[in-house]
Amino acid sequence: MEEIETEAETVYTVYSDVTDNGMDSHTMYITSHIDSPSKFTHIVNLLLNCETGDIVTLILCTEGGDLYSALLLMDALEKTKAVTTARIIGEVASAGTLVALACDSVEATPFSNFMIHNYSTTIQGKGGEIKSRLEFEHKNISEIFYKCYSNFLSEIEISKVLYGVDMYLDVDSITSRFAKVIEARTASTLERVGELEEASRKSRLEVLEEELVAIQNEILEIVS
Repeated sequence: MEEIETEAETVYTVYSDVTDNGMDSHTMYITSHIDSPSKFTHIVNLLLNCETGDIVTLILCTEGGDLYSALLLMDALEKTKAVTTARIIGEVASAGTLVALACDSVEATPFSNFMIHNYSTTIQGKGGEIKSRLEFEHKNISEIFYKCYSNFLSEIEISKVLYGVDMYLDVDSITSRFAKVIEARTASTLERVGELEEASRKSRLEVLEEELVAIQNEILEIVS
């Protein structure tokens, strides 16, 4: 068993082991405030270097925190070859919910819950700078929410959150809503497979047509 820690004050621990079938198994803990992106480089590096068949369990019990740290983790979770599971314990709020939903599966333990809300920020500067920054952040956050909470929240619910309504979801709600996320992901994957198969079929037809034209040209040359 190997324990990896950051040197920073806030520690996000990773325990690594080997399963009976020889694949790596990693348990990652985010059980405090989600700090700045630099604190997660060891977790991101581990995720990006996992092999097919590796298992990653992400233990989450957090009030949330830095949105850009969440986006960094979400990108790594999307790209990793490992099978990922988010295990929700207690309350997982704000940015923590985005990280959880980026995993392949979500396990909500008894009495756990999600809290989803709009972002909080502070902006300083001249009036025009504040206005520009605020307009950009609202547009950017809206795009992130509509994409990342898609199929988990309805568009009406996302709109309410962006307006300022806090949402609290219990175990049953988390489980049933994530099932819809899985259904949507499966449908998207099947659609993509169908598109690739169609593209492959068209590609084979194009090759055959090119070969047929070449044969016809050779015949014409012989006849002439």
